[in-house]
Amino acid sequence: VRLAERADQLTGHQDASVLHALAAAYAASGAFERAVATARAAMAAAGPAGLPALEAEIRWRITLYEQKQAVVITP
Repeated sequence: VRLAERADQLTGHQDASVLHALAAAYAASGAFERAVATARAAMAAAGPAGLPALEAEIRWRITLYEQKQAVVITP
């Protein structure tokens, strides 16, 4: 979470991909309310940036975060 928060600070809280990663970090740590709020900010940034696929992914993840579910991707 700390690294994602730092990346968010460095990008001025405007980078959809960074906000998306931060939301995922919050969810993985159990902070689902923060995850939802951050994911909504990411979705708001993705639209104007011309990233419809990312916007759709974030929308899907918001539904999971609202159900208190994290997405964990393992290599």
